[in-house]
Amino acid sequence: MNAQKVMEEDTLIIEELDKADQLANDGLLTEAEEIYARCISSGESLRAFTSYGLFLARVGRLSLAESMHREVIEVAESRGDVGWVAAGYANLGNVYETRGDLDLAEEVQRKSLELDESLGDNAGMAASYGNLGNIYLARGDLDRAEEMQQKSLQLEEQLGDTAGFAASYGILGNVYEIRGDLDRAEEMQQKSLELNERLGITEGMAASYGNLGNIYQTRRDLDRAEEMQQKSLELEEQLGSIKGMAITYGNLGNIYHDRGDLDRAEEMQQKSLELNERLGRIEGMAITYGNLGLIYHDRGDSDRAEEMQQKSLQLNERLGHIEGMAASYRKLGDVYETRGDLDRAEEMLQKSLELNERLGRTESMAASYSNLANIYETRGDTGRAEEMRRKALELEEQS
Repeated sequence: MNAQKVMEEDTLIIEELDKADQLANDGLLTEAEEIYARCISSGESLRAFTSYGLFLARVGRLSLAESMHREVIEVAESRGDVGWVAAGYANLGNVYETRGDLDLAEEVQRKSLELDESLGDNAGMAASYGNLGNIYLARGDLDRAEEMQQKSLQLEEQLGDTAGFAASYGILGNVYEIRGDLDRAEEMQQKSLELNERLGITEGMAASYGNLGNIYQTRRDLDRAEEMQQKSLELEEQLGSIKGMAITYGNLGNIYHDRGDLDRAEEMQQKSLELNERLGRIEGMAITYGNLGLIYHDRGDSDRAEEMQQKSLQLNERLGHIEGMAASYRKLGDVYETRGDLDRAEEMLQKSLELNERLGRTESMAASYSNLANIYETRGDTGRAEEMRRKALELEEQS
C-alpha cells in the first residue's frame, strides 16, 4: 500500500489495525478479530476490510474473506479509487487460488495487474506477477511460474522491497525443487528465510522452514527434514494458519512414511485432509489423497490405495495440475503392478513419464523408468528392461 492511501485513512484505525495484525502474528486470534471487527464497523475504511479479509483467509474462513475483499472492490469502485480496486482483485484472486479455482484466480489477478499497469504502480504489479506465478506453479507450468516470479523480483529490486524479495525467492525455490535442482532450490529458500527472519515475518519464516524441510526430505536427510517441518508447524499454529498447518501435517506425514512409521504417517495425513476439506482447498486434498494412497499401498490394501489415487487424479485433472496428474498416474501404476495388471501399470507409467518430460522433472522421470524396467523384466523383456534402467541411471546422475 502506498503512502498516499495510508494518509487517507483515519490515524486511529491505522493504529488499531497495526495492533490487530501484531496480535494475530502472536497467535492471539480472538483478541485480534475483536479489533478487526470494530475497525470495519464504520464501513468506511478500505484498509480495515482488507486487513480483516487477509486475517480471515489465513484462518480458513474463505467465504467471509471473499466478502471482505468484494466490499473493498465495490466501495473503491464507487469512489473511483483504482488502486484499491486493484488491491481488492489481487486479494480476491488469492482466495480463489486457495480454493483451487485457478482459472478464476488467474482472471482476477489479470484484472489487478491491468489496473496496476494503468496506474504505473510497480508495487502492485510486483504483487500481481508473484500471485500469477503461484497460480502457474499450482498448475505445474514451471517456465511460466519462473517468468512471473522473475518479473516480480525485478520490480521488487527497483523498489527495495525486502519482504517482496523474500516471497519471490521462496517461490523460485519451489520451482527449482520441482525441477530437481535441489542446490539452487536450497539457495533460494535460505535467502528467503534470512530475509523473513530479519524482517520478523512469521508467516514467511514458516513457509521457508517447510520448503527447506521438503528439500532435506528429498535428499533423505529425514532428521533435518523433520526439524524444519516442526519449526514450520510451531509458527503456523501460532499464526492460526489453517492452510499452513494442513501443508505441514502432510509434509510430516511424508517423513514418517519414509521412515516406515505408517500409523503416524496416516495420522498426519488425516489431520491434513481434515483441514484441507475445511478450507475447500482442492490442491491440498489431491495431495493428501495421493499420500494416503501410498500408505494403504504399503500396507497391502490395494483397493483402498487405488480409491485414494483415483480421487487424487480426479482433483488434479480438475485443477489442470500437471505435476499432480503425473504423480497420480505413477502411483496408480504401482498399484496395478502390485496386482499383476502389467498392461494397465505400463499405461499409467507412460502417462506419468510423458507429463514429467513436459515439466522437465528428471527425478520423477527416473522413477518412472525404474518402474517400467521392473514391468519389462517381469514380462521377460530383459533388453527393454536394461534400456529403462540405463535411462533411469542417466537421469539420476543429472539430478
